[in-house]
Amino acid sequence: MYEKRPLWGEGQECHTLVDLRPLSTRDSRQLVREILHRVETVPDTLRDLIVSNAEGNPFYLEELIQVMIADGIIFPNDQQWSVAMDRLAQMRVPPTLTGVLQARLDALTPEERTLIQQAAVIGTTFWDGTLRTLRVTGQTIESAVSVSDVTGTLASLRQHGMIYSREKSTFAETREYTFKHAILRDVTYESVLKKARRSYHHQIAEWLIKACGDRVIEYASLVAEHYRSAGEVILAINYLCEAGLRARLAYPSMLNESIGFYQQAFELTSTQKVELAFHLSEPEIKELLVSIIRPLAKLHLASHNYDSADGLFKMVLALAEDLRNYLVLSEAYSGLSVVAQTRNDQATAGHYHALWLKTMSRLRPKPSKPEKAASPSFGQALTNEAIRNLMRQIDPSSTHSESQD
Repeated sequence: MYEKRPLWGEGQECHTLVDLRPLSTRDSRQLVREILHRVETVPDTLRDLIVSNAEGNPFYLEELIQVMIADGIIFPNDQQWSVAMDRLAQMRVPPTLTGVLQARLDALTPEERTLIQQAAVIGTTFWDGTLRTLRVTGQTIESAVSVSDVTGTLASLRQHGMIYSREKSTFAETREYTFKHAILRDVTYESVLKKARRSYHHQIAEWLIKACGDRVIEYASLVAEHYRSAGEVILAINYLCEAGLRARLAYPSMLNESIGFYQQAFELTSTQKVELAFHLSEPEIKELLVSIIRPLAKLHLASHNYDSADGLFKMVLALAEDLRNYLVLSEAYSGLSVVAQTRNDQATAGHYHALWLKTMSRLRPKPSKPEKAASPSFGQALTNEAIRNLMRQIDPSSTHSESQD
C-alpha cells in the first residue's frame, strides 16, 4: 500500500511511518529455529537455503517453509517433525514471494483452490454464505465443492495457515473469514480467469444487496466496486446515486456521506468512459452526467462549498444547454445566482438572475399583465422563489432562502 500511496495519512495526528528493515541473517536463522522448533536438529543446509532465499523477508521465509511442508520435504507431526533431505536437493525454490505463494496455491486440492479463488474475488474479508451462492460456468459451487463441504474446505484452508476465522460476522447467519495476508489474497485473485472474475463480482454484488437489507448506505461503495469489477459500470453508478439519495433524505446529518457517494459516481464516469460509450449514446451519457452532477452541485451548495458548487453548476449548465433541458438549465442559473450572492457579486448574480427569468419564461405561462413582467418586485419575487425551491430540494428544513429575502 505504501508503494501505491506513499502520502496516505500524512499530516494526521495518528500518522506514523515505521521503516521496517529486512531481518538480519542472525534474526532470520532464529526465526527458522522458532518455526521449526519441533525438528530435533534443523539441518544447516535447510536453514541456509531458507534464509538465503528469504533475504530478510519474514513473510517469504514463513511461506517458503509452508511450501516445503506441502512438498513433503518437512513432515509435521504432533510430537516430532522430520526433514527429508533427499527431497530437499530436488526442490526448485521460487525466487519471488509471488512465486512462493503461487506454489502454495498449486499444492492445494482442486476443491481448496476453487474455494480460495472465489474467496479472493469477494475480498480480503469474506463470508461462507457468499461462497455457497456463487456459480461456476452456470453450475452451483457444489459442482466443485458440495454445500456440506464448504465449511470443511474452509477448515482445511485454515489448517494450511492461509485464512483465519473471525469470532463475529458482519452479516447474520454467516461465518466471516479473512486472508492471512493481503498479498496472498492478491496473488490468488490474479490466478482467477478474467471471465470468471466478472461473473463472480456480479454475483457477489447481488448477494451483498440482499444481505445488507436496509443498510444500503453502509455497503454502497463495496457493492458498487463489485459491479464495476464485473464490467457493469452503469449499475455501479446507479447504486451509488441511490445511496447518495438515501443518505440525504434519511439522514440529514449525513451530508458529507451523500456527497461522497455522488462523487464516487462522478469519478466512475471519468475512469470508465470506454465502458459507458460501449453501452450508451452520447445524449444518454450526458443525461447520466446530469443525474449525478445536478444533485452533487446542490449538496455542495448546502455544505457551503461554494467554489465546488460553482464549478459543478457550470457543468450542469453546459450539459443542459446541449440537451435543451430548460428545467435543469433554470436550476443551474438559479444555483449560480445563489453562489454569486454568497460572494456579494451582485453583477454576476443579476446576470444569472436575468438568464433564469428568460429560461423560466419558456416553462411558465406568461403573466396576464405584460407590464408586470418588467416589475422589479415581481422579478425579485421570482428570484426568491427560485432560491427557496432550490434550497428545498437540497434540504427541506433549510431556512437559508428566507435569509436572502
